[in-house]
Parts: sequence; structure tokens; C-alpha cells
Amino acid sequence: MRQPSYTNERLLELARQNYMNLCDVCKALDSEGYWEQPSQVLNRSILDFLDLYVQAILINLAVYCGRLKEDEKSFIINVSKKNLAECTLDGTNDEEVILMVKNIIKSPPILLQLCGVRDVEKNSDFTVQFFDSFLNILLSMSRLNNAKDSFVNAFIQEYYEKVSIFINSENVKEAINPRYIFRKLSCERLEEQLEFFLEPREPKRSPEKESLLKETILKDELPYGDSVWDEEEDEDEAEAEENLSELDESDEWENEADLLELEEQEEITSVFDTSFEKDSFSGEGMLLEESPSIRLEQELKEYQEENLIEEIEVLKPKSKLDQYLEELDSLVGLEGVKAEINSLINLIKVRKMRESFNMPTMEMTYHMVFTGNPGTGKTTVARLVSKIYRELGLLSKGTLIETDRSGLVAGYVGQTALKVKETIERAIGGVLFIDEAYSLSNNVANDFGGEAIDTLVKMMEDHRDNLVVIVAGYKDEMKTFLEANTGLVSRFNKFIEFEDYSVMELMDILVSMAGKAGITLEEDARVMVNAHITDFTKEEFRRFGNARGIRNLFEKLMINQANRIVTIEEPTMEQLSVLTEEDVLETLG
Repeated sequence: MRQPSYTNERLLELARQNYMNLCDVCKALDSEGYWEQPSQVLNRSILDFLDLYVQAILINLAVYCGRLKEDEKSFIINVSKKNLAECTLDGTNDEEVILMVKNIIKSPPILLQLCGVRDVEKNSDFTVQFFDSFLNILLSMSRLNNAKDSFVNAFIQEYYEKVSIFINSENVKEAINPRYIFRKLSCERLEEQLEFFLEPREPKRSPEKESLLKETILKDELPYGDSVWDEEEDEDEAEAEENLSELDESDEWENEADLLELEEQEEITSVFDTSFEKDSFSGEGMLLEESPSIRLEQELKEYQEENLIEEIEVLKPKSKLDQYLEELDSLVGLEGVKAEINSLINLIKVRKMRESFNMPTMEMTYHMVFTGNPGTGKTTVARLVSKIYRELGLLSKGTLIETDRSGLVAGYVGQTALKVKETIERAIGGVLFIDEAYSLSNNVANDFGGEAIDTLVKMMEDHRDNLVVIVAGYKDEMKTFLEANTGLVSRFNKFIEFEDYSVMELMDILVSMAGKAGITLEEDARVMVNAHITDFTKEEFRRFGNARGIRNLFEKLMINQANRIVTIEEPTMEQLSVLTEEDVLETLG
């Protein structure tokens, strides 16, 4: 059967309908008090958490399939009421969003667990409803632009295997099982109702049959020990057998299944005979423990309640400051830079503490000089510094505006000052990053670099409360730049040196770049690249450009891999995701 064609608008509509089903389940959980404990840890309403969870899994699906593009982002933004993942169409914050998503998908499925607790307590089917509606949302996005991607099936299978660990109810396991997943993935129509995918359950016993079964089990369970019981035992058993025979003739009685259940209950009873002891006052048996099924349900509830807070601690939203510091710490190498930045952050934090107690504080300047060769991570760190300063309350926007001499100096008298003002006004509220700043102080006749520096110094003073300037360049040249204007020396007193990466660090950067692109390097390929970089002369290493050279190398490797892959008639997924020794040989010549 040909797959039905759905417009993207219709797919979003279907997803929204299923999203509203999820909202109804969450509202019920909230009104019945199931969200009380999680809310104290997560500091979110259940509907906000639902929006964040839905968006996180959708983003993970898009990244998994290599399709985090404009249509998918639009779907993710519009399917839920709030865009709490802060996903944007232009992709300006994709790295931050993906980092946040990783933290969420590592944690247990709290909402499904709460549905499971509710199902046990109230004999409901919230887990099945929630899971099915959630799966429909994933399938709707996977069909955008009439796509049919095998990666989607793999993702959903992995997601099912992960969450199924937290499904403890036997009824739910009977409904949400591998056969159900297969039916969902095989079905071409997205509008099919849940019942279409579920296997038919055994018919329930009639009240008469249920009552008789309980009576029979209860009699067998109670070892009174009196002679009256011993004398009447055969008579009662005969009566039970006669009643069972009568029910055998009824259409409602399922002989084989119910007798099997009776045998199972008798086995359970023999195990739990010690749960009863004789009441010395009345001579009657006294139940000390609940029935096994009730006790198991209670144990499940207690286990989930005890572990709930511990599990959702993983989901407790990290502050953006913590996220940016974690991102800074994850950068390869740059240990000295990280130490300098963290020391500066600690200084700022303590300064704010002193201010909160109305203690005197010294004046601080937050402008910085980054020195080092090209490709050592200066721009990357500057971008993080802008965001960190915003979270510390030093800047209002935390944006980064990059420029160089060409963005500041004009070719005619009077135009340079205007050009500098325009650039700085765009940077207000964030960081202005001037690369190769030393080129502004060339000391060449009819050069307007000096005018640019004068204007820069004045505007740094005018906007000192909401503007940070970071200048970057080679170490010796930057000293000459600062000496060009006395105003620069007093404003730039924090120097951070970016050392060249070692060969090992460059290899780590290459592996990291490849990993983000879903690519791995064969061991022989890795050894060959390592040997190539190790053999560089000092001049060759300088020209290579550190991480910038690694990026260029990786792009060439990907081009050569593509040239090799197109010669294969039906390449496998593994072949598409590996860089081989052949690719490296072709790249290095």
C-alpha cells in the first residue's frame, strides 16, 4: 500500500491533537496530587515540563535522523504551547539547545512513571494513553515533507526499549509491547485509534465466577486447625467441584484459563501460609499480611515514591550560567584560559556578595586582551564570556559582535568615527570582539586607525556599564597596540594567553568534530593523521593554524570520503559514517 500523503500543516494538526491528549493526562495527574513532589524539585508546572519534554525528544529525533532543519524546527516550536527549549528557526542557539536536550534525555521518563503509579492505584490506563499519543507526535514529525526514514524506526525502537524499563504494570506491558511497536511503525495512516494497535484481552469473568473463585481460595487459605473443618472438608470440596461443573456449562466460564489461575493462587497460598496465625481468643485465623497482588502493588508504589526525587534530580534544570561554564570546561585544552576565566568569574561573584551586604568594593574593568596564534579558540571563548557576563548581570544581552580593522576604519576623513560608533552601538549590551586589533595602530601616514582607537576609547567610557570589549592578536603586536593610546592601557588590564594546541589536543579536536557529524575515524586513519601533524616543522605548524587547520583538514577528508562513497552501489550506514585510511591518503597526498 502506498503511504498516504500528508501536508505539513495536517501533520502539525494531528500532532497538536495528540499533544492535547497529553495535556489532559497531565492535568489529571496534577489535580490528583501526583505532581506535588516533582514540582518541588523541578520548580516547573507539569504542563511546562510536558512542553519541555516533548520538544526535547523531538529535537533528539531530528538530530538522530540528521534532519534538524527549518521545517522540523517549525514543527517543534509550534506543536506545544510554549517553546521552553528556546528552539529558533535560524539555528543561532542550536548548540545550547542540543546540550540542554542531552541533559533531559539522560533522565528517567518522569511523566510515564507518574502515569504508572496512577494506573496501579486507580486501575487506569494513563500509561498506555500517554505513550501512544506521544508516539503519534514523533511519527507525525517524521512524515514532514512526505519523508520515510529508516532512522525513525530505529530511534523509536531505542526510545521504547529505554522507557519500557520503567513500565512495571503487567497490564501496560501486555498493551505496550514489541508487537504494538511493530504495528505502529508499519501502519501508513496516522489517524488510526489506539484500539487498532492493541491486542484483544481475555474477557473478564462474571461476578458469580469471581465470587466462587475467591470463596474457594479463601477456604483453602485458612488453616483453622479445628476438627469441624477437618470433618466438613470433603463435603465443601465436593460442593465447590459441583458449582464449578455448573459454571463449566456457561459460556462465560473459561475452563482452562481459570483452573490454571486457581492452581497458581493455590501455589501462592502455600508460600504465604506463614502469613496467618491462630487468634488465641477466638480460635479464628487472623490475616497478618495483605494478599500477594495487593502487596506487590504497594511495594511498587513505595519503590517509585522513594526513588522519584532521586531520579528527577537529574532533570532539575541547570542554570544557564552552569551550562555555559560546563561548555567552557568541555573545550579541548585551554587549561590556563579556563583557570583565568573561572578566577575572574569568582572575583565577580564575590564582588556581588559584598555589594549585597553594602560593603565597599573596588572598581573593576571587564575588558580583556586575548593573545595567541590563530585557531586557538579565542573567538569561541569570547562568545562564552559574553553569555557568562550576561548571566552574572554585567551585560543586558550577552551577544557577541565580531569585527576587525575593515569593520572600523573608513577610507575618508570623518567616516571612521561614524563607522566605529555604528559598530559599538550594535555591540551595546554584549561583547565587541576585535580580532587583529593591532592593525589599528599601523602608524602609517594618512591612516585613520588612530581615529578609530580614539573613538573606541571614548565610547568604552560612555557605555562602561553595558559594554565589554575584547581585543585579540599576536602577543608582541598587542603590546604595541596598547601603547598607541594611554586610554587603552588603563582600560585593558586583563591578559589571557591562548597557547598552541598540542598534537594530542588537535587529534581530540578532530575526533570531536567528526563525532558531532556522526563520523568515526578508523584506527589506521587516525594514526596516519597523527603522524602527519607530528612531522610538521615549526613553520609548517604555524601555517597549519591550530584548530582552524583541523577544521580545514576535516572538510577535505569528508570530500574525499564522499568521492569514495559514490562509487559504491549501495553503501551501508557503517560505510557512510567512517573515514578510512584511503580518505586520509587522498587528502594528504
